[in-house]
Amino acid sequence: MQVRTASIKTITVAAGALLLGATIAPGLAAAAGKGHGKGHTHALEVTVHASPTSVLANGTATSKIVVKLRHGKAARNAAVTLTTTATPSSGTSCGTLSATSGTTGKNGRLAVTYTASSTVGFCTITATSGTATGLTTVVQTDPTLVNTHYQITASATPTALKADGTSTSTLTITVTNGATPVANDAVFVSERALHAGACGTIAYGAPTTDATGSATVTYTSSTTAGNCKLRAFEASTGSASGAVVIHQSTH
Repeated sequence: MQVRTASIKTITVAAGALLLGATIAPGLAAAAGKGHGKGHTHALEVTVHASPTSVLANGTATSKIVVKLRHGKAARNAAVTLTTTATPSSGTSCGTLSATSGTTGKNGRLAVTYTASSTVGFCTITATSGTATGLTTVVQTDPTLVNTHYQITASATPTALKADGTSTSTLTITVTNGATPVANDAVFVSERALHAGACGTIAYGAPTTDATGSATVTYTSSTTAGNCKLRAFEASTGSASGAVVIHQSTH
């Protein structure tokens, strides 16, 4: 059977940086900028990759999780701890990791294996080294729907917010199978900061779609002006919506 690969991304967070939207995730990049020149102190950066990012929820499917640490150059012999969190947090979709701690090799990498559970949903895998954190999200799809592709749309109201840390936008997600609404499908929203620090936080109204195939998510702005790209995913077949961009300004 062929598993569809959803384009869920990773988050990179430098030491001392604020982890924005930690419960979302799935190749978002929120890394602090790198410095150049002699005498510059490089922040430790943690990047987490999953391959594949979509696995069957059959209790045996696996994904290779690679943690990369850089401190200007590859950070070798660095201690790393890993944790898993069902996303949204009320879910029970996480499987297991072959190891929950380890040390990076000469190339600054640590690899472990993630084994899926038998619950359809999303699992966020977080790697921590010192105060630096990175994460990625794996979607566990329904093994009975490998030849089915649901449609998912997302829209935000409003799309322009003040960068004050309190302004909100409502993201409406709708999942259908042709013209038929899909109920009880787990949803997930990823963030990608198009300007460093521009993404805020995500709060789920419900972890799954209702009888009309809809779910709502509340986005709260950060205090940094810039654009944040949101994308919605559904778990049953691993489909992704088009991007929705939230514009944050100080005006």
